[in-house]
Amino acid sequence: MIAANHADTARWELHVRGVGHEFWVDPGAGFTPAEQSALVEHLLSLRIPGS
Repeated sequence: MIAANHADTARWELHVRGVGHEFWVDPGAGFTPAEQSALVEHLLSLRIPGS
């Protein structure tokens, strides 16, 4: 997926590299499934002002 994102020049024009990040919200990082769900619900509830 990273290679495909890197090859998509339209993403570069938008300054989006599509390489992910080093922060994980999973059991290996100490998060429970309930915490993961709460985070997803929170992120989905956010709205961009003016949209």
